[in-house]
Amino acid sequence: MPNPRIPCDCDENKDTDEWGDPPEETSRLARVDLRPHHTTPYILYKEWIKAAEDAGLTRCQTQVFSLATVSRCGDIGNRMMPLREFRNNMYIITISSYSTTFQHFKETRKCTMLFYLAYFKYRTFFLRQIRIDCKVKRLCSGITELYHDKEKLAGKVRYEICKSGQLVDWEALKKQNDRTVIKYRCGKTELKMPDHYVGYALIPHKYEFLHTEAGDYIPDRVTFEKNCDCGWAIRRIMA
Repeated sequence: MPNPRIPCDCDENKDTDEWGDPPEETSRLARVDLRPHHTTPYILYKEWIKAAEDAGLTRCQTQVFSLATVSRCGDIGNRMMPLREFRNNMYIITISSYSTTFQHFKETRKCTMLFYLAYFKYRTFFLRQIRIDCKVKRLCSGITELYHDKEKLAGKVRYEICKSGQLVDWEALKKQNDRTVIKYRCGKTELKMPDHYVGYALIPHKYEFLHTEAGDYIPDRVTFEKNCDCGWAIRRIMA
């Protein structure tokens, strides 16, 4: 009788198990691990961001999020946005007053943030998202100027020469960019904060944490929703 076939790691057919049979499907539940100290969502938010960075994600990956806004008549906007700072449990961003985001903020004063974190840890592929519903509050010009001072040169030049959303001739804008950089390097311009550079604090009132892992996992979701007494109602909900 011939010997049974010994499975090999170099087998090309990945749609079967090690003996050549179709793999058996299964189903498992992922779990958001809540501990007694998770009394506010800010603690879990910081822990998830740190876990992603410890696993190899850069701050450029963990500090950029999807920002959804809506106008008074229901028009939806969505764009990727860099986080300037997480301070006093608020998310600080800076935008142009020429932008759609600014107009939506003026009309409805609300938005939704979404952080997406995907990384390997303990030989497991983790998929996590943090969704945050916020109210928005415009920062005073003095505080906003502090963030403008921290902008890199490209950021300062952008706000000096660009009116967000306006039609543009690329070649003309390229020449204007180059002239502005030369003038700055020669000390002929200071690139001060323009009037259309505005800052906002995004103030959370609801968080949703979703966690799953690669494979046959059903995601787990936990919400934190602010109560009228400034506490947080914590609930686990189905995916």
